[in-house]
Amino acid sequence: MIYLVVAALREMYDLPDEQMKRKLKELLKAESPKLIKHDFALAPNRIRIYLQKILNDEN
Repeated sequence: MIYLVVAALREMYDLPDEQMKRKLKELLKAESPKLIKHDFALAPNRIRIYLQKILNDEN
C-alpha cells in the first residue's frame, strides 16, 4: 500500500493539505512496521522524510 502513496506523492506538484495528511497518517498507522520499513527504503529520500514526519507527528 505504501508504494501507492509514494507513487502518488511523486506525481503531485503541491504538498498535500491537512486533510490528506491526516488520511496518509491513518494509512501509515494501519500498515505493518515491517512493510513500512521495506517500502520506505525504496522511496525517494524527500518522500521518505516527508512520510516519516507525518507518521511521527503527534497531532
